Amino acid sequence: MDKKNIITENKSLSPKSFPKAKKDNLEKNFFTKLDEKKIYKNEEIKRTRLESLHYRKPDPLIREPAELFINIEKKQILERSPDHEKKTMKKVVVKPSSPFKTFYNKKNSSEALPVDAPIPLPQTLQPPPTSSVFIQRHFSPYDTWKANNNIPVTKKVFIINGNYPDVRKALLQRGWIENSDNESIYFDLKWARNARVPQNMLEWQLYNHFPRNFELSVKWQLYDNIKMTNKVTRANYLTFMPRSFRLDAKGFEDFSETFKANYCVSILKTFMQHPNKYLPDQIVIANTVCKRWIQEIEKQNSFEESLSSLVMNVEWKILTSKDANEIKSSFARMMINLNQDAYSMTLKTLEKLEEVDTQYYLNGSKNIWIVKAGRKSRGRDIALFNDINQLRMHTSTSNSWVVQKYIENPLIISNRKFDIRQWVLISSSDPLTIWIYKKSYLRFSLENYSDDNIANPYIHLTNNSISKKSKKFSSSEIKGCMWSIEQFQEYLKAEKKIDVWNAQIFPAIKKIVKYSLLAIGNLGRKNSFEILGYDFMIDDKLKPWLLEINSSPAMDYSTNVTEILVKEVLEDAIKVIVDYPSGVQDTGNFELCYKAKNFPFRRTTLF
Repeated sequence: MDKKNIITENKSLSPKSFPKAKKDNLEKNFFTKLDEKKIYKNEEIKRTRLESLHYRKPDPLIREPAELFINIEKKQILERSPDHEKKTMKKVVVKPSSPFKTFYNKKNSSEALPVDAPIPLPQTLQPPPTSSVFIQRHFSPYDTWKANNNIPVTKKVFIINGNYPDVRKALLQRGWIENSDNESIYFDLKWARNARVPQNMLEWQLYNHFPRNFELSVKWQLYDNIKMTNKVTRANYLTFMPRSFRLDAKGFEDFSETFKANYCVSILKTFMQHPNKYLPDQIVIANTVCKRWIQEIEKQNSFEESLSSLVMNVEWKILTSKDANEIKSSFARMMINLNQDAYSMTLKTLEKLEEVDTQYYLNGSKNIWIVKAGRKSRGRDIALFNDINQLRMHTSTSNSWVVQKYIENPLIISNRKFDIRQWVLISSSDPLTIWIYKKSYLRFSLENYSDDNIANPYIHLTNNSISKKSKKFSSSEIKGCMWSIEQFQEYLKAEKKIDVWNAQIFPAIKKIVKYSLLAIGNLGRKNSFEILGYDFMIDDKLKPWLLEINSSPAMDYSTNVTEILVKEVLEDAIKVIVDYPSGVQDTGNFELCYKAKNFPFRRTTLF
């Protein structure tokens, strides 16, 4: 009770008008009530702590009676209470006539003391034969839950949220018990499609996602992080990922300059094949811009991030105009000497570009860019553009779009474009431990490749979610629009006469995986793991390029190829996550790609 309320309880009397005796008595009652309130609060604390003991149950293998365990806990709680009076222990004095005299005199002697034989336990509660020491065991709420559900305390429990029958089968074969309640907090391992980590998870519980996996799966986050490869590993990201931008205000400005520069490169490449397609004025301006672009690329190769202005408005007007008179009048105002050998000048410019630009061959004569929704997967809302005005209109509704340079020189098999889905497993984020799957598969486009029609998704997109919507899918020349990696290896050996996959392509893929994850940094949470789906495209120089990374990659039996591989990869993932930490060396087709050491990473170049 508040002191002010007690003193002014009788409002007819002022505190100053109280006689001294009444005033002293009132103050005494006030402080007595405060002491009672304090004692009551301490009793509530003790009562709450004692009630919490019902969550613990004595182990049936323990010889001591359960009351002893409870009494010890009560004593410890009472001793920790704030109002408990601490008393010094008195020294025990044994009288000569005491019956305990013999015990105390012989406690340091080797002579055995007579003890009562313990009462034998029932056969069902007998401890293991090898155990001769009984250890006091505290029961947690998890142990209580297991007891209430008739689950042995030593059994492991898992939860699966999603369609992962192969994970369930692998864990059941190892003697694990499934908890069918997807929202339950009682489990040792949880496997879910949702990439968001639950907030109520305990540190020791295993979960198949990292808290910071969005740094990989959200496309603009991935592109920004990959660009950090330059600083983290001193490896130029332009050597393994096409130029990519987020189309917010700053990103669109940088993209616009890069688009215009690549447009000039396309003009020069077209001019070398069709000399009469462009006016000499346009060829001179394109060469001028490309010389600036060469300087910009040399800056990027030296890990400078700033992007200079490359194309003036009047230059862009000359390059894109279809009116010859307008082109000539605009060019005349620039007062540039036109008496130059356009062919030799262009040849020299392209040779220099080929020397400095690692993505020189990705840019063809069409300057095509691919636009993706930053948070969507399965090919949704993907479109191709070679006109910057149309691209700007398409992406004006949101700043979550990303744009990436389209690979205009893809390796073509049976007249089809394809990409490679490569599985990667991160078994630990600290230390970073990366496993790569030795088996992968190819996804082909449904229709024959051509860069003349960029509006047809069945020509340019290889995702199975896109291809299966077409009526031509069932009659496709390549069954299911997929190949296993073994089929690809056989094709390369037949075409190139050597094992290009193991000698060149797969080693390069492993390096890209390693450096991309080093650029991301710590993904958080010690007992998380994650299977990632890396998408690569191979160009006609047999060089792999990273397109994107997917968390929760599709694990359904979409084709005969994926049905076989999905069963194998999920079984092998359990081998790495569950068996390998227990000393089992069999990791299936997962190969250790990288494991961080205790000393700082030595900076090096990628290729």
